[in-house]
Amino acid sequence: DPDSGTSLPALATVAQRAGLYPVGLYNRPGAYKRWTIDELREQLKAGHPLITLARYADLPGNSYFDGDINHYIVLSGMSGENFIYNDAAYVQGRGRGLMIAPDVLQRAWANSNIPNHAVAFALDPEGRDTLRSLGLRGINKSVEREDSPQLRGMVHAVRHLVTGEEK
Repeated sequence: DPDSGTSLPALATVAQRAGLYPVGLYNRPGAYKRWTIDELREQLKAGHPLITLARYADLPGNSYFDGDINHYIVLSGMSGENFIYNDAAYVQGRGRGLMIAPDVLQRAWANSNIPNHAVAFALDPEGRDTLRSLGLRGINKSVEREDSPQLRGMVHAVRHLVTGEEK
């Protein structure tokens, strides 16, 4: 149920089933890593997309929203100092390739329930190989292998978050 919410550990587990390795979710067992803007930049330069938690109303174009909900976005690249992100809340793929300034992201992070919460994804446990080299091959194969329609749906959701593509 998309209205029930999820967690980064749950998304990381689904991504692992799709052949990806989470990077930087925890500092130590039971303690989430608190990311910095510079660490995000390093991961993106290494070719590792990140899923991060932000306060929805603090994201660009959402100031009209008066609720206090948290929302996951995917950071997929850089354009100058700004981050390129995908937001699955937009309809019909309009949430791909959006821009967010570092100070705006920092505010959305600070106002979320778990500040500076994120996880990066790589193709090997040490984070050396990037998703750029994979494309969608491995994720598509993982979806084909899954017997559970629910898990298949979650893998599709992670694929959409990471790539911004519908199918």
